[in-house]
Amino acid sequence: MLKLLFAIILFLSIVMINLFTQKGNHTNEFYISKSFEELDIDIEKLQREEITINNAKFIYLSFDDGPLNGSQNINAVAQKYQVPMNVMVVGEHVFMNATQKKYFNNYKQNPYVEVNNHSFSHANNQYYSFYTKPQKVLKDFNKSMNLLGLDNKIARLPGRNVWAVNGKEYNRHKETKEAAKLLTQHGYKLIGWDIEWQYNRKTKYPIDTHQEFFAKLKKHLESNKKLFTPNNIVVLLHDPMFRKDSSELENFIELLQTQTDYIIMPLSRYPVRNNRVVYHKKKLTNNRS
Repeated sequence: MLKLLFAIILFLSIVMINLFTQKGNHTNEFYISKSFEELDIDIEKLQREEITINNAKFIYLSFDDGPLNGSQNINAVAQKYQVPMNVMVVGEHVFMNATQKKYFNNYKQNPYVEVNNHSFSHANNQYYSFYTKPQKVLKDFNKSMNLLGLDNKIARLPGRNVWAVNGKEYNRHKETKEAAKLLTQHGYKLIGWDIEWQYNRKTKYPIDTHQEFFAKLKKHLESNKKLFTPNNIVVLLHDPMFRKDSSELENFIELLQTQTDYIIMPLSRYPVRNNRVVYHKKKLTNNRS
């Protein structure tokens, strides 16, 4: 028994001598013995996936007409997935009741939500007569801007798909031309939409499943013909679509995140013209609780 014990001690001694006398050939063992904090390693870089994308596509999720029942779920999904979302709020809706005021305040406090201007009155749904009075339109948008304390001039016209961004325009509605011109003269950036995830007006549920709508979005992006800016696609949604169940929205976001070259962006960055980017994309995890 003593001979066996002596042999083990002798073997261990030889191993230890080799470790400390042959540093050049055993750098791995040397570094393992050091504390992690001493190593010259970018820990943040180890925790992210750095991707260079040569043909990136930028997706902007914009929700109209809030705050309404459903806004609470939009807010929660943005926080849960930590993706930027834009809400185009109607000032009048904020002051309808305490619940909607709370939804609005939650939007403003959420770091992943950008709050934009969708007018104060939503034209009282009398669009043609509203737009034939440009000064009234400007006053209505300014009212929302001031009462809600909005910190940007990104806006969407109620009931009309009109664009006026960086000197480029798209407007098929004659009655809105003067109003749109006046708003841009006062610094507003008018954002329309490239594609709408439509919903049933009675049930408020999305008409397409997340897979069906994703297929339409992908086809739109690949054609580039119907986009206001190539490789940039603004999606129109409405808060009430997800008032009872946000699973379709969550599934859609998860599906977007599986696409290496699709990046969800805020409208404050619209448009992104250089589609070659270095992007630190989070590895997709199952966020469902």
